[in-house]
Formats: sequence, C-alpha cells, structure tokens
Amino acid sequence: SYGEGTIQLSAKDTIFAYSDGLVEAENTAGEFFDYGRVEDLLRRMAGESPVAVVGVMKSELEKFTYQAEKSDDI
Repeated sequence: SYGEGTIQLSAKDTIFAYSDGLVEAENTAGEFFDYGRVEDLLRRMAGESPVAVVGVMKSELEKFTYQAEKSDDI
C-alpha cells in the first residue's frame, strides 16, 4: 500500500528513482539485489554527483547479477 506525505528537501538532498527490477534483480543463487543493498550504496555515495551514483549502482548490480539471466527492466 502507498501513503501520501510531504517532505522538505534541501539543496544537498538527492532523489533516487528506480523500478522494482533493480531490487528484484537476482544473482545465480536466486538472491535479490534488495532494498538494503540499494540503501547502503546510496548512503555510501552521499554527496556524490548523480552520474557517479548511477554509475556505481549499475556497476554493483552488474557484479551482483554476473552471469544470471536478466528477467526484468532495471
């Protein structure tokens, strides 16, 4: 279910939008990339440029799913 709310963003805040294909991407063991991994990467990348954040996210996802069949959008 989805809620409704308001949040005040500052100039240094970042919004990261993604599809469920990111968190549901699986490795060869059938494990999901999952929300926790995405949150950890975003915390580590705090203050970096959007290009850097997306680049690291894509790189980490590729390492995680290496040789696993891709079955959804990312």
